[in-house]
Amino acid sequence: MKIFTRFKRLVLSLIAIWGGLGILLVSFFRTAEIVATSQPNLETSNRRIYFGEVKPDHVLYPLVAFKEQASLNFLSSENKIRGELRLADIRLQFAQEFFNDDENDLALDTLIKAEQLLFMAAQDFSELNQSNHELRQVILLTLYRHQAALNQILTASPTHQDTKINELIEQQKGVVQSLAQ
Repeated sequence: MKIFTRFKRLVLSLIAIWGGLGILLVSFFRTAEIVATSQPNLETSNRRIYFGEVKPDHVLYPLVAFKEQASLNFLSSENKIRGELRLADIRLQFAQEFFNDDENDLALDTLIKAEQLLFMAAQDFSELNQSNHELRQVILLTLYRHQAALNQILTASPTHQDTKINELIEQQKGVVQSLAQ
């Protein structure tokens, strides 16, 4: 009889834990959403999370990153590009904050992810085969803004990651040249 009672408590405890996690995840995903627009001001992300802003050092950040990437897949091509640009800007801002706080390894990882999103947006634009000059300009301006931020990071706080940051700058120059043609 004791074994059955322990087993019953274990099963009920697991059900309660899974139920609680389910409620947490549903509420989390319902409050963190990407809303894409076609306005040139790049205001394409609206994040409302009840427990504050989730940064890459937060334990729930992988869920936010997964949700953001999944949300991008349901957008039209142009809005997906705008969403990628906005997310790249958000991650760049996080990286700058981490560099300011001397969390250089986390800052570099966040910076690399920001630039990957930026490069994905440029690649997605190239695959569109469109002559959308406004969107091309938005991408180029974002690239220039990121390049300036990377140069500022290099001069403000030289770190052991200078080589990787210089590689990102060189990659950006290549992307700018391909878009400028």
